[in-house]
Amino acid sequence: MRGITPQEVEPVRRQTGSMLSIGCDAHKRYSQFEVQDQEGHVHKQTRVSHQPGAIQEYLSVFPPGTPVALETVGNWYWIADAAFATQSISVQ
Repeated sequence: MRGITPQEVEPVRRQTGSMLSIGCDAHKRYSQFEVQDQEGHVHKQTRVSHQPGAIQEYLSVFPPGTPVALETVGNWYWIADAAFATQSISVQ
């Protein structure tokens, strides 16, 4: 996984002047995350494997209150739990 780093998040927020949001497309063995600004411009796409702690590690770099939209498929509950575990994510 080559996720987004804290050093990448802040410049995008400053450049766009808007809050970022994250979309999550869940698959059986991985989730595809997409970082967008408020205008819907995509800034980063990252594939995160479903290894223990990987989703928390990926999401932990985002500012408090960053919204995450989850695809509600049969296995999404544990992904929401992983997002909440970062204590800075608002699951939509």
